Order: sequence, then C-alpha cells, then structure tokens
Amino acid sequence: MTATQSSASASSALTVVIPPTVHCGGGYVEGQVLLNFRQLLEENIDEVCVQLSGNIHTRLRKNKRIYEEKHQFLSSVFSVWTRGSAYPQPGTDILHLPFRFPLPDGLPPSFHFRTWEVTSSVLYAIDTTGVRRGKFKANRKVHMPIMVLPKDDVGVGVRMGLGEGAGPGSYTRWKNVWAEEKIRKGFWGEHATARVMVSIPDVPVLPLFAPLPFLITVTTMTAPMTRAKALSHPTDKPIFPTPPQKHSDIDFRLYRNLVLHPEGFCWTTDEAVACFFGASTAAQDVVAEVEVAEKEWHPEPEQTASGRGGETGRWLQRASFSSKFTLNVPPTFSAPTIVVNYYLSLKVRPESAAGSHACVNGLRGEEPVFVHGTDEARGFGQRNKHGHR
Repeated sequence: MTATQSSASASSALTVVIPPTVHCGGGYVEGQVLLNFRQLLEENIDEVCVQLSGNIHTRLRKNKRIYEEKHQFLSSVFSVWTRGSAYPQPGTDILHLPFRFPLPDGLPPSFHFRTWEVTSSVLYAIDTTGVRRGKFKANRKVHMPIMVLPKDDVGVGVRMGLGEGAGPGSYTRWKNVWAEEKIRKGFWGEHATARVMVSIPDVPVLPLFAPLPFLITVTTMTAPMTRAKALSHPTDKPIFPTPPQKHSDIDFRLYRNLVLHPEGFCWTTDEAVACFFGASTAAQDVVAEVEVAEKEWHPEPEQTASGRGGETGRWLQRASFSSKFTLNVPPTFSAPTIVVNYYLSLKVRPESAAGSHACVNGLRGEEPVFVHGTDEARGFGQRNKHGHR
C-alpha cells in the first residue's frame, strides 16, 4: 500500500492525498482530492480547483533597507469538479477526484535558507480551492508543499558506475588531489613537510543519495637529522610531525556557497552543510578504515648529508583513512536571485609530542553535487602547493 500525506481545510469537505515522494523535473505530480459530499453541501462549495505552483522569494535587509524579489516560474491550474458534474458511489459520501500535473525539465530544486535578516526559498506546492460563489463567502483552501529536484540522467549513470562495492582498489577511476606545506616547531630550525591527499571518484558530478567512497592519505617527512639522533629517539614518543591517528583529527566537510542578488544587491555566505570527519562528528556515526604504516627511514643524498656530520636522513610517516559519504542537500543550481554551489574542505593538523601544531589547511575544492547546471568539476587546491593526478 502506498503511503500518503494529506491535509484538510478548516472544514472537512476537502482532503488532498499525495504520495510522499521527491518529484523530478520531466515527471509528474499525481494525487487525489477527496470530496466529502455532506460537508460540501453544508458549506455550499460550487467548484473545486487544483493548482501547481513554483515560486522563488528572496528578501534581505541591509542598512535599514529591504531588498526583495518574488518570481512565480510555474503555474498550472484546472477544475476537477463543479456542482452537478459528479457524485459519490451509492453507500459512500466520498468522491475521489484524481489529478496529474506534468513537471517541466530544467526546474530549480526545492530550497530554503533563513537567518534573522535574510530569507531565500524555492518552494513548490499543490493548492486546492473550494470555490464558494457570492458575497461574504470565503473560499476553502488546502495548501500542500511538495519537494522537487531536477532530472538526474548523469547522476543515475554515475551511481550505476560506482556500484555498491566501489572503493579504493575497485574498478572505479580515482581523482587524486593534494596539498603540501613546510612546517616546523616554533620559529627556528629546519622545516619538515606535511602532505595530504584526498582521492574521490573521478566522475563529472557527485550524485545525491548514493554512498560515495573517499580515501584521505596524510604523509609527513621530518626535518633532516643524523642517523644517530634518529635512533636515539624514544620509541614510545611520537616523531614530529605525526600524522593523525584517528578520523576525528581530520576535518572533512561539505560547504555550500550561497549567492543572493535581489534588486541588484549581492550578498554571499559560506556554510558547512555536512561533516564527514571531524571532532564534531559522533564516532558512532562514522565507519572508517584506518591504516597507520610503519615509519620509514629515507637517507639524504651524500652531497646533502656531507655537511651535517655523518649519515643523515628523514623519517617518513603515513596514515590513511577510507570511508564513504552520502550527499543529502539541494543540488547545485542557479535561478533568479539565487546561486548555490558546493565545495569539499579538508583540514589536517599534524602534531608533535609536546602538543605543538602545524596546520595543513590548503586542500579545498569545489565539485558539483548534482547534474543540474554544470557537469564540469572545478579545480581543487586554492591555496599552497596543489596538483592533480
């Protein structure tokens, strides 16, 4: 049996039933209006109309001025019943009236954003009106919000290509993106190196509602040291810079960039809308495989080590974290007064035994999360050294 959602007017003459689903552009919105004839006659309803509407509303306040725009980009209405046109079957007071609206391609997704001074929304609804003719007779209305997403042909193909078993080592093609920094403890001494790389599926878009695998690898290389100093380091103490040992030491988030421009005024904000790794993520909500490799000694070239008094080299340390994330946000889109984009942000803090920190926070990228709009992945690596493989 199909689950339904319903809403009734102040009277019980009208009940609207719509299956609780996400509607897609290019498809249909279907439902039924249930007319209670006893109430219908008592309230003197002459006609019942059903309307599908889509509206954009953006409003913001700046320096005591209000900037506001409203756009109705979708409206379709038809009459499903007039007095005398149809009656219930014998033995029941309820008349079932089905309706069906086509949804055009290229619609913006349902969206809502609100702060104290800013409101922006893309809202869809089915409005059913019981028309009461004559003076001083208020119509009966039932308002039913619905959720709409753009058609996702490309995303469907991506989901099928990834499959349930997709992950590092599978047939999936991977995009490797990295950032690197020179770091040191305090203000003196030679620099160590910290490098972080994230691997995600090499796909044109990141689809919604599908498990998406990722791999984060953190590699550190100590400052040059003599072999004697390396061997004398206590085995029970970490070596600076130490890669993170657990996923909560890595901050991996999805950010939304929102740009609003009502009446020519431009306002923008960046907000984290999902956290995949990080201290704010409950450990029980994360399923991650963690692999910490044994440290490796890398000797320096002879010409480099000759001035340091004996054999010198660096310790290489590496830790990797693999997991999956699922996107459940309005997709990337552009509509009158509203532009929404997303990017992934990764921050890692290698630590020393003394607790001093060096921050590697330059890995930052933007990826469309849905087929609607562009299907070109924009480049990662906005700061520090960066690269693609």
